[in-house]
Amino acid sequence: MTPANNSPIGTQTAEAGRRRAERSSAYREAQAQLAPYEQLARIVIRRRMDLELTQEQLATRMGTSHSAISRIESGQHGTSVQTLQRLAVALEMRFVMGFEHGPTDNPVRELVADARRAGEGAPRVHENAKRGDPRRPARRKNGVATRKTA
Repeated sequence: MTPANNSPIGTQTAEAGRRRAERSSAYREAQAQLAPYEQLARIVIRRRMDLELTQEQLATRMGTSHSAISRIESGQHGTSVQTLQRLAVALEMRFVMGFEHGPTDNPVRELVADARRAGEGAPRVHENAKRGDPRRPARRKNGVATRKTA
């Protein structure tokens, strides 16, 4: 009979992960790479539960599929900035992104807040995307605005 401390059966996930991380540098690398996605997943799940929404209801609010919400909440997949913006609106939150520099113990953070408010819905990207439309965002080439026409 195998001693209990050598068997993975009945071991809690966190404990099994900790032991595996001790043995494998590749596993530690993978954990570090997935950490932001797992943190995002915890935020989404916690907020969805606070709002008493199912994954299906959240998906409907976002105009996406239940499986897309499931992927985000798995903490194993990245997602686009546009999806994060729609997710924030659907969860009645504000989306903020930014950069940080300087020492890790006292970083300087530069943040950009999404101007959209919860409940207003996300505007479409390139709403006025017809060629020649003067409201269409100008393209930039080498820092100079250019506008293609038909």
